[in-house]
Amino acid sequence: NICGLFTDIQNLFCAFKYSFTMKLSFLAACLALGFASAAIDICEETGLENITANYCTCSSTTVGTNPVAVLECGIGNSSDIFYAKANATLFPCTKTAKFIVGLSAMGTDYGTFEVDMGQSDHIMIPGLSYNVTIASETYAAQGYLDVSMKGNTEDFVAQIDIDFCLTFLGAEFCGEELSPQLPYNLVTGELTTTGIC
Repeated sequence: NICGLFTDIQNLFCAFKYSFTMKLSFLAACLALGFASAAIDICEETGLENITANYCTCSSTTVGTNPVAVLECGIGNSSDIFYAKANATLFPCTKTAKFIVGLSAMGTDYGTFEVDMGQSDHIMIPGLSYNVTIASETYAAQGYLDVSMKGNTEDFVAQIDIDFCLTFLGAEFCGEELSPQLPYNLVTGELTTTGIC
């Protein structure tokens, strides 16, 4: 019923640990599609919980009749050179599977990004940077969201990384070329929805 619907949405909305914009994006999806409690553990059934970083946690819910996995990641803390909170919501049973990724870093909300099947992008995030020291000089590396989904809705490989690149002496350096901490991986590996959707 409608009261139960909004109680469930309110509980998830309050539990979602990220910025208001990121919460609002997920809430809008719930209101548009309808919301119910998860009938299956989509994190386990798709294999998502096995291909995520140890700073991420996965929880399952349902939007309408579609199972959804909500991945929440906390990278570092405010005393570190870089800290961020990110979420990746997997919609495995829509017409084509997709992720919606939200990012907040260093106290700034960078909004949400949609990742569709067949997509492979190196998305620049204006304003997001990471300080790198080279020969005693500090440089600001540009932040990117590296995303890809390859395969089909029943069996696909997904990758979602927060990465940084710096052009130095005419050459571009990214990820572990800049720091052993990079890139910050959220998801990498194979997922399946066989028998779920």
